[in-house]
Amino acid sequence: MNIRNLWISAMALSIITGTALAGTATGTSALDDPAKMSPFFTDAGMKTLKTEKDFKTSWTAMKPNEQAAVLKEIG
Repeated sequence: MNIRNLWISAMALSIITGTALAGTATGTSALDDPAKMSPFFTDAGMKTLKTEKDFKTSWTAMKPNEQAAVLKEIG
């Protein structure tokens, strides 16, 4: 497994498990926004992640400030 695959897997795991812990001073999180997170999942309930290729495509399609907000929440 190369570093890229490991990083993407870690990010996906963080997104899935981090939503319960994520939050800001206002009580909302970038991870709570379905419009931002739904491109990473195959189903409406956001339970099944897309393939690595589709996941990466969704990530690169996000605006830099949205990427920063997600990374802040999972980091």
